[in-house]
Amino acid sequence: MTEEAEQEIDAALDTDDVSDIDTDPPKETSGRERRIYKRASVNRGVKISLSDGSAVHAKIVNISVAGIGIIYDMPAEMNAKLGLEFTLLRDDTETVYVKLQSIVRHTHLANNRYYIGLQFLNVPAETEELINNFVNKLSVRNLSII
Repeated sequence: MTEEAEQEIDAALDTDDVSDIDTDPPKETSGRERRIYKRASVNRGVKISLSDGSAVHAKIVNISVAGIGIIYDMPAEMNAKLGLEFTLLRDDTETVYVKLQSIVRHTHLANNRYYIGLQFLNVPAETEELINNFVNKLSVRNLSII
């Protein structure tokens, strides 16, 4: 990944505090009891490729091996397929570029912005392992802070 591409993805990050964003769907549609993968809170930029070929930038607020939650200014169409590009750290030193396809599974208004849940599609085993290790490291760090 080029430095320019990394800067473009990171441009999606701003100084907005998203810690007060409700990342769970409304109670009547909550999938919390069905969640089988550990997820971790993050604050990372993501480039999203839309079906018309255009791209937008958003903020990832959580990640698991199954998908990501993002914050964006507009809602997403349910079941829309979107391309995702973002970076993750491997072993706290190496930045790894991740490019995946996803599908919109839910969207809801949260503090005047939209929380959008995206499920990854056809994740290569190597990428799944990278995400799993990333989530596990964040989870351990968060437990040690408490």
